[in-house]
Amino acid sequence: MSDKQSGGQEFPYRELGAERLFRVHDVQPGRVGVVGHMSAGDWMLGPDGIRSPGSLGVLIDDTLGYAMVASQPPGGWTTSTEITMEVFDAFRHSTSDLVAEARVADKSSHGYLASCTIKDAEGTQVAACHMRGRSMHFDRTAQPLPARAPEGVDLPGQLILQDTVRDEQSAELRFEVVPAIQNPMFNLHGGVGFCAIAMSAGHLLQGLDPRFAATSIHAFYPRPVPGGSLATVRSELRTRTRTLAMVDVEIKSEGKTRVVGRVVGEAL
Repeated sequence: MSDKQSGGQEFPYRELGAERLFRVHDVQPGRVGVVGHMSAGDWMLGPDGIRSPGSLGVLIDDTLGYAMVASQPPGGWTTSTEITMEVFDAFRHSTSDLVAEARVADKSSHGYLASCTIKDAEGTQVAACHMRGRSMHFDRTAQPLPARAPEGVDLPGQLILQDTVRDEQSAELRFEVVPAIQNPMFNLHGGVGFCAIAMSAGHLLQGLDPRFAATSIHAFYPRPVPGGSLATVRSELRTRTRTLAMVDVEIKSEGKTRVVGRVVGEAL
């Protein structure tokens, strides 16, 4: 397996704090695009005991993002602008480790579109994703050393769900963007932001009806969430029927909207 990609640069992947918290490993070039692995377990469960699709956030952001980076010339980088995930019914029932396979589907002078499938160890597909990203230059020599989670923290929810409130129409959580959940640019890892959107919306959906589960998650990233800042994630119910619900989510820090999401839940 070559460590050089079609763009001509060395494959730049490194496991940092977010990858360790979300059990993501061995993200590397595949026959076509990039392949990433994630170890499954009870850590994927939310406080309600239900497996959260947000637990896939770092896996999909890494594999999709590095598929884009690998297609660029030396010095090239990408930043996520949109991530969408469709959750398959098999996700709720699978208990094995997961594998993501990502490839670039389209590219232009300013950005990329990449697609990704996630399958379990038996080869059953559990989710489908795509990402849009914009090209940029990034000096990776300034990349921080891998950041470990604070002492005693072993689950993503211990960092993300530090302060949570919920009523019938909204849910809100707050967390600090500590080094363990930052990306190489010292901002909140896009996959962790995706997870926070899914977790906040999931709290609200479960409060509406225990049968509701997120089946479609879309995140839009207009601005980065700075490292060290306090992030507030607020979910609001947009509409619901007996079998469907739509939740809008916003992540804010330092008075600005950083990430916007929409989550659709179905009664399963």
